[in-house]
Amino acid sequence: RCATEGAGQTNTGVINAEKTKLEKKIEQLITQQRFLDFIMQQTENQKKMEQKRLEELYKGSGTALRDVLDTIDHYSSVQARIAGCRA
Repeated sequence: RCATEGAGQTNTGVINAEKTKLEKKIEQLITQQRFLDFIMQQTENQKKMEQKRLEELYKGSGTALRDVLDTIDHYSSVQARIAGCRA
């Protein structure tokens, strides 16, 4: 009977030790998953910010191109007037 009780206590001790190891591993995995979720969210937020910035740059480049074309058109008109006055 003593041997059986001793074996039972040993098994309980081993089981508790394994349970503790598993609980620690689970906590580590949960922490890692939370960190990965955080990194993914930050990456997604950064991606959205960069997309918005690129859209603004694209719109700005269109405005800049329009301004350059207007300047060229105005300059051409001035040159045409100057040429007309000299003729």
